Amino acid sequence: PKRIVLVKMNLSSTTPSSIAAPILLQLLILATSYYTLTIPVLIAAQDDGASTIAQHNGATTMKTKKKYKFDEDIKVKYKISNPSSTTYIALYKQSARLNYGEESFWMSLCDDGNQDSYPCTDTAPTIRGEVVFSVTDPSSKGGDGTNWPPPMDAYRACLLDRDLETNKVTKLKCTTFKVKDLKSTVLVKSSLTTKKKYNEGETIVINFSMKQKNHAVRNQVIGLYKWRKPTAPINNDPSTWVYAGCDNQEGDQNQSNYCSVKNKSGNVNINDPSLKKGRYYACLIFDNNKPYNNVKCSKKFNIEEVKTSNPTSSPTSNIPSSLPSSQPSSVPSILPSMEPSSSPSSLPSNIPSSVPSSVPSSIPSNIPSSSPSTVPSVAPSKVPSSVPSSAPSFMPSQLPSLFPSSTPTETSPSPVNDHMLNIYKFFIAYRDPRNGMWCDNLAFTNSGVCGDSGSWVYDFYSAASTGWGLISDAVFTELGLLSYQEGYDRANQTMTNVYQHWPRDPVHGFYNHFTNFGYTAMGEYSTIDTSILIIGCEFAGNYFMKENDNSLRTLANDIFKDVDFPSAIGTDLYPAMYATVSSDGIMTGRYISPYNEYYILAYLAQQWEEIHSTKDEVNWHAGKYFETYFSFTGKPDGNHWQPKTLVYKGQYEVLSDQNAFVSSFIPQFCWYAVRSFRTNPYYVQMMQNWLLSEKAYWSDLDGRYNSQDNPMYTRGINVTGRVYGSGAGDCPQAGYCVSKIGSAQSTDDTYSAAIMAGFLGGITAGPLHDEIRKDVEWLYDNDVCTYVKVYADGSSSKVLWRCSVSPSFSDWQANRPTSVDFSTMVFGYSTNFLRPDFWDLYSHATPSLGRY
Repeated sequence: PKRIVLVKMNLSSTTPSSIAAPILLQLLILATSYYTLTIPVLIAAQDDGASTIAQHNGATTMKTKKKYKFDEDIKVKYKISNPSSTTYIALYKQSARLNYGEESFWMSLCDDGNQDSYPCTDTAPTIRGEVVFSVTDPSSKGGDGTNWPPPMDAYRACLLDRDLETNKVTKLKCTTFKVKDLKSTVLVKSSLTTKKKYNEGETIVINFSMKQKNHAVRNQVIGLYKWRKPTAPINNDPSTWVYAGCDNQEGDQNQSNYCSVKNKSGNVNINDPSLKKGRYYACLIFDNNKPYNNVKCSKKFNIEEVKTSNPTSSPTSNIPSSLPSSQPSSVPSILPSMEPSSSPSSLPSNIPSSVPSSVPSSIPSNIPSSSPSTVPSVAPSKVPSSVPSSAPSFMPSQLPSLFPSSTPTETSPSPVNDHMLNIYKFFIAYRDPRNGMWCDNLAFTNSGVCGDSGSWVYDFYSAASTGWGLISDAVFTELGLLSYQEGYDRANQTMTNVYQHWPRDPVHGFYNHFTNFGYTAMGEYSTIDTSILIIGCEFAGNYFMKENDNSLRTLANDIFKDVDFPSAIGTDLYPAMYATVSSDGIMTGRYISPYNEYYILAYLAQQWEEIHSTKDEVNWHAGKYFETYFSFTGKPDGNHWQPKTLVYKGQYEVLSDQNAFVSSFIPQFCWYAVRSFRTNPYYVQMMQNWLLSEKAYWSDLDGRYNSQDNPMYTRGINVTGRVYGSGAGDCPQAGYCVSKIGSAQSTDDTYSAAIMAGFLGGITAGPLHDEIRKDVEWLYDNDVCTYVKVYADGSSSKVLWRCSVSPSFSDWQANRPTSVDFSTMVFGYSTNFLRPDFWDLYSHATPSLGRY
């Protein structure tokens, strides 16, 4: 029989027919000479990830300019005979594959390109027209994380069609163009000036000027860098920043936080309480994508410490006063995110999680100097009558054996050691005794505690800090450091004032990230910070539940019910979740994809849905989302390339939201917050893999150190093989930074003892657990990375925090710990003294659903 042979020919799409035709003819002549049928098959030379249709229901044309100036609107004209509702136009870097979710920008073919109208079912797509990619609404932000203006590069503008079921992209037509870089003369003729000295807390005024109006660009940023004058290319974000055109971080667009204003000259006002003593440089940043290549910086200026007298108040006195002491340090934190607050609702944005949600995204510019007298100074000891007692409850009428059968007894303190006593005394200093709220940060260098007067810090409350604070009070009560009644009263005060006073968005009920004693909204309405706050209320409601009094459990139910958690999950089941809510209740910032600490948000959303939603297609989606992207029983199946699976050094598998590790506080937050995370065998193994990855990475930091020739030192002590912990907090050259496995060099090789201790809960027994405990105690006993907080009454707390092994910063003293980031020290180290089932007994649970 004759054989059939397929001859594959790689021909470029630009190969002229005058060349291709003779080749085919010769092949066919050759085929007739043998008992073999040769079939030539032509394929495209470049596999760009998309199938191609030469003609889509008629003639298809596209047209763009060949070159665009930096920050110039990109206009794409098109004509298509019969577009479908799923046809759209996207911009890709030439090096990128034409895959769904990997585009830099995209727009629909209806409603002026509005992404919210895609697919175009309500309004028919236009057969010819023009879409304009720009900084202004409608937002055109795509899935690869590129911000406007697009950086210098070669691009493709493509008319595409997408299968909504499989997300397969079909290429209908593409055309190429280039974006040019900013002219070098723009930087030469730009300038920034400011005063030479400022006091801490003083508004910093930066004057800027460019030679011509067209030298300014949209989304132009003025940021402050500490200690060293940066030189391009710059890969790290400034300590704080504002838009040059808008003098804020919110911008002037509704669908994004972009700023469309271009100012040739003017000034901006930076009022960021996290800026403390040090040398700074103000930089005019023309780029909005890393690395920042077009930057002009000012001469140095200094921020000087303000000397104040010690406040007279001191923390709660239910603790020993004779605790160890040593020398303290100085300075605070809080880094605004450089990411826009919104991204397309129908495409995943895959934006790297460079800054976790617990890191403040903005700092208020106006901080009241005094608190209004109308705010009650002490919360009632019982739940107020305005709290409905008949609200739906998580607890069934007959409580399962999961919960304790009797009220915890008021006994003498548990046999904790001095280290635990110091942790306790230090952490309760974050709580304002006037209203039960928990402050975002404190300083090591003064005696001030939350609730004192004399600084904005002492009533700058964080929602996430308050959530973790509620859990810590349950921990301290269980250890006997607080009596049961003390713990109950504290939780009651906190939860009551949260429910009655904390600012919330008017539609969905999400809480503001920050507030103060006057309960002013001082940040963004945050879905993840709300989630941590509510998790804390749930934990306290479970723990402080007497046989004859479940008022805190009922109050926790009411607080939970009033937040529409499923609204943070798109009904389209795409992976991106909403991070923020506008002040008028519009969900924004849809760029958070699994895996990260938003596990907690997704968990609460599916719990809320099962209790408070009807089972229909509109209201029954959060459960599907959670099982797809997070899962109760094993590794999540995922979808749309999320979550990402990483295998470190070919051995240790973990999940991420990007092609690199997320910070190690993320799995620890999930571990202590939700029992379903701890009962999923995949996550149990992942916690061990994460610890082993930490230890392997920090053993030599990718070969930059070794125990023989170049060991790691902190404060003159060799710490090689004893330290690790890729967490968040202050760093030698930044008021706040986030470390990850694989990126320690960008944060000056700073490690976090709170992350080390945080693994004690996840690794509950065995040699690994013993190693963690011994390493933490070795640091503490040898004062390797300890800090001392001295209080107004003369007592003190010695605690572990953050240090560096970089030769340039090995003697660096951390400036100020944030309560959110110190919480893993509290939870992890207390595990040494808690009963083994403590976290499973009280972490968020809905017994009637059988899921914990």
